[in-house]
Amino acid sequence: MDENAEIQSSGAFFQGASLARGNLRQGEVYPGDREMRAADELTVQIHLLNLKDGGPQHHVVAECVPAVAIWMPADMGVDTLVQDPPA
Repeated sequence: MDENAEIQSSGAFFQGASLARGNLRQGEVYPGDREMRAADELTVQIHLLNLKDGGPQHHVVAECVPAVAIWMPADMGVDTLVQDPPA
């Protein structure tokens, strides 16, 4: 988090691919959160984040903060209608 208590990058939400080790190439064990989705389906990921300040010690300021990441294929978003529930 920066001095305004804002997360600077959506990349902060995603775990990257596993590192190369021994005979395994990078991403072979775990491809990373960005790749954990169905190509033609809506995908929802729920993350629990430990938020750290932007200082040199990176102190944890909040633990287990829920965050939701949603991926929607382009063709699914074409005719999407969002309607507020009746008051």
